[in-house]
Amino acid sequence: MPPEHILLCYRGSADNDRFVRRTAELCEESGARLSMVVPVIDAAIPSGCCGIQGEHWRQITDAATRDAAQHAVELLEALGCPPANVTIEVGDSVPEIAQRTAARYACDVVAVSRKRWPWSTGGMSGRQFDKLRRAVSGDVLGLVAR
Repeated sequence: MPPEHILLCYRGSADNDRFVRRTAELCEESGARLSMVVPVIDAAIPSGCCGIQGEHWRQITDAATRDAAQHAVELLEALGCPPANVTIEVGDSVPEIAQRTAARYACDVVAVSRKRWPWSTGGMSGRQFDKLRRAVSGDVLGLVAR
């Protein structure tokens, strides 16, 4: 059964334009609506890392997250697949954030970028992917950018 509403779990700079394009293609092929979440893991702010203190660090990461989200939205719009919903969510883990957001927007599929090989950079590892599949009630697609 084709998906009706896909949640694109966009992890910022770790993912790339090919993954966003692949998700847009999937929406076009299936006629599914698209929503997007940019997960932010709520971790302790490093103290004094490279001379950057707490609040300054938070501002830098918040700006980078907003920029990544804006870039993905602009690319999706250019591909003719504007997302119905876009949110930046903070939580303890990507699976927890994806589950909560998928439930809020009634998404039946969550799309995430997956590593092609265990040593690849970017994308979700096999262990993270399995944890996400257990947390989400719908289907989870691990897309490897072509």
